[in-house]
Amino acid sequence: MNITRSGNTFATLNRRARIYWFIVVMLGAITAVAAAPSLRGQEPVKVIILAAIAVAVAGFKIRLPGIPGTLSLNYVIILVALLTCNLGTGMLVALAGTLGQCLIHAKDKPRWFQVLFSVSGIALPVLAANTALHARVVEQADPTGCVSLLAAALAYFLINTISVAGIISLSTATNFFQVWTTSYLWTSPQYLVGGAIAWVVNFFDHRFGFAAVLIAFPPLYLLYRSYTTYLGRIQEHQDHLAEMAALHLRTIETLALAIDAKDDTTAAHLRRVQIYASEIGKELKLPPLELQALNAAALLHDVGKLAVPEYIISKPGRLTPEEFEKMKVHPVVGAEILARVNFPYPVVPIVRSHHEKFDGTGYPDGLAGNQIPIGARILSAVDCLDALASDRQYRQALPLDEAMAIVAEQSGKAFDPQVIAVLLKKHRELEQLAKAQAGEEVKLSTNVRVERGLAPATGFAAPSDYETSDLNQESGFGRSIDSARQEIQLLTELMTDLGNSLSLDDTLALLASRLQAAVAHDAIALYLINGDKLIPRFVQGESSRLFSSLEIPIGQGLSGWVAENNKPIVNANPVVETGYLHDATRVTSLRSAIAIPLHSEDRMVAVLTLYSLRREAFNADHNRVLLAIAPKTAHAIKNALSFERALNEPIHTR
Repeated sequence: MNITRSGNTFATLNRRARIYWFIVVMLGAITAVAAAPSLRGQEPVKVIILAAIAVAVAGFKIRLPGIPGTLSLNYVIILVALLTCNLGTGMLVALAGTLGQCLIHAKDKPRWFQVLFSVSGIALPVLAANTALHARVVEQADPTGCVSLLAAALAYFLINTISVAGIISLSTATNFFQVWTTSYLWTSPQYLVGGAIAWVVNFFDHRFGFAAVLIAFPPLYLLYRSYTTYLGRIQEHQDHLAEMAALHLRTIETLALAIDAKDDTTAAHLRRVQIYASEIGKELKLPPLELQALNAAALLHDVGKLAVPEYIISKPGRLTPEEFEKMKVHPVVGAEILARVNFPYPVVPIVRSHHEKFDGTGYPDGLAGNQIPIGARILSAVDCLDALASDRQYRQALPLDEAMAIVAEQSGKAFDPQVIAVLLKKHRELEQLAKAQAGEEVKLSTNVRVERGLAPATGFAAPSDYETSDLNQESGFGRSIDSARQEIQLLTELMTDLGNSLSLDDTLALLASRLQAAVAHDAIALYLINGDKLIPRFVQGESSRLFSSLEIPIGQGLSGWVAENNKPIVNANPVVETGYLHDATRVTSLRSAIAIPLHSEDRMVAVLTLYSLRREAFNADHNRVLLAIAPKTAHAIKNALSFERALNEPIHTR
């Protein structure tokens, strides 16, 4: 058994691996030196021939899947040397074969410390094989020597594979038993077959002389070819599994990109959460399948937001109770979406439970403590930490340590104490790792104006009567009468409905849906006046993420102009809304806009702006409709804002 070259140097081995290396090398060297005197009295020609054969057979290497190592068949020649000669000869043959494997037959030359470990370490399994071969109990029970030789082969296998698995386990910080069972245990039958070949060679050696050792080559080559063919098929299967795993990962990343299309703040956040969560999972020694589930859930935990109205996701402020009820649906919907993927690891429970709290006050199921999947407990803490430490539309990012302190205050309440303990210890280290591994973000072309395409396959909707300026006289009167009747009905219904809800967002969502019938538009925004700025309170439609993130100074942009001059504007250019940012990357594909000021009791409270993808999309009739609903809309907005402030103010008692 040989360790091939890897990217590590001796200095990069951890302390336990270096200590283990030193112990094996010293014990192997002592064993080899102690066996050397027994070479006296042996036939030099026979020893040289055996050593030469071992070097040649060392070329029959089998690359082991999953680890940086190879398996040679020269152990058969070692067993032959132990049978036909003694321990000293077997030791010399083993050293020669190992050197041949490391220095002559190795495609990638191992490093010096790997060569020294392999050469010194081979002495220990040779000693174990010789001890088992000449054990008195076995010899007395098996006069043919067959059982003792199989015992020697098994002893050689155990000591050799255990010593190599030990250094791999320590240097890669992986479980020893997992390394040994996965990479070496399945090779044990080969050693027994090799032991049988050695017994046959020894039998012919006693009958026909040492030249009979040549009969070992055909079965050894057959054994080598059978194993390489078998391992080749295993490798093909593993390559196929790797391709499927890569496809699976790309599917997950594509779903994550779909979330990003819904929520523009999510892409970088998802990647950072994945890095944090994965490292904490490793620290808590989660099983491999749970780690894979956690990695996938970190990217997909917000996929259920596809079912949440965009104005709630993009809202630059606190949610109302009604909005929070809609937001609480996303873990359930996300779990239902991902349940159809049929993941080979438990992603769905993590996604469903990532808003549960350790004290049982979370949602959707009110789970507590260890009832919550460990992946969900990790994800919820990491998600909260990164949200606090990242910029949001309604606040700037907190310093990492300050965010960590806020999260730590919820240990035992919202979050699992063992997860918080790891975060407290490693959050700075994890932050550096997240920055180092941050890849290039994929930006979707949501604001691109597509010029080609004359009309949809089903044709355009009939143009609004308000937009028709060249009606012929015969049909114009009928259309005008019909338009007037629809307008009166719309205004009547709108005036009635606006007073039915004290929820501002519900009021504005209703307004947007009603207005679409009278004033066709591709986006709508309501900007509340807050000091010397316009703050977006409701945005829906094309470029909604862009406009939701703006804080327009009074006098800037078309909506700021309306607020400053207290006048409506028709067919203004929406590009000027973001012009004050001086950022060429933040440009909308919208091409015209109409905006009106909203007054309540002689005070302007907001600006209502409709946008269209078409140029010159609005006219005087649209302006008249909007001015007609402006007083009632402004009054409803003022009442809803007053009600909202009353809900948020603390109640003082005497």
